[in-house]
Amino acid sequence: MSKYSQYLKERQWKAVRLRFQFQARSSIRFPPFSGSMLRGVFGRALRTASCLTKAKDCKGCLLRTNCPYSRLFEPQLTDSINSAKFSAVPPGYVFEPYTWGAEVLNPGDKFVFDMVLFGNVIDLIPLVIYSLQRGLGRGIGHGDAALVAVYQFKDEKLKEIYKEGAEEVQKIDGTVSLKKTFNTSCVVRLLTPLRIQRDGRILNSSELTACDFFSALLRRIDLICRTHDKPIEIPYDILLEEAARVKMTKNLEFRDWVRYSSRQKNKMNLPGLVGEIRFDDLSESLFRCLELAEFFHLGKNTAFGLGRIEIVES
Repeated sequence: MSKYSQYLKERQWKAVRLRFQFQARSSIRFPPFSGSMLRGVFGRALRTASCLTKAKDCKGCLLRTNCPYSRLFEPQLTDSINSAKFSAVPPGYVFEPYTWGAEVLNPGDKFVFDMVLFGNVIDLIPLVIYSLQRGLGRGIGHGDAALVAVYQFKDEKLKEIYKEGAEEVQKIDGTVSLKKTFNTSCVVRLLTPLRIQRDGRILNSSELTACDFFSALLRRIDLICRTHDKPIEIPYDILLEEAARVKMTKNLEFRDWVRYSSRQKNKMNLPGLVGEIRFDDLSESLFRCLELAEFFHLGKNTAFGLGRIEIVES
């Protein structure tokens, strides 16, 4: 085991997966993938709950540095981030809807989705719960829903941390450890469209290489830690040399996804790769990074829930 893989394994990573259970109060129409809809409802409710100035936008706001809306939804470049290298920073969460395919819920039907929070924004869990409760209660998919309960999902177990009518959120363990059994070969399933970009263009299956994949993942880990936790040193050169030696067998296809942007007032086409990838000749450091990707996701548009992976065989 290398010193760096040992470091990754021993570090306590700040991440928590929450499972929200709602009940439809009226008919709700969900699009083929609800991540964008959930994020939009969350953002509007979060801003209403957080904003003291009630300005139309956050530009030029003196309170932006300490505003919970800004911390969660529109984080800013920090001193630890090279603005010439990184033009934007990721929010401290991803949504994880459970189903793919449009559906209509009837009054009384229950539905669930997960949300992963990273780093210091974990402290804002009560505000996150409140915002989703208010947001879905006021309208989603031409209907509305009531919050039933919220759980922490960890180590394949559910722990209820809040239920409707409670006055406080129960304490949680906000860290995860990388403890899967290491194997130099593993199969990774792309659960939602993976959008990895090179030279300004989303890569298709024949173009995607192991270096592309792990480079995107390393950048993602780097940015999340710099934005929402403590910066970590990533030996890019060494890890990308290891990635260049990885054998990659792909069983992938493009999946189209179209979302409507209420901000831009138009539809956006965001296709990406789904299917399975087999990696052989993995270093343990790269394997541990794959474990992190099960929480962090990778690629573009992760806040909606894209770029979600699962290690299904190792």
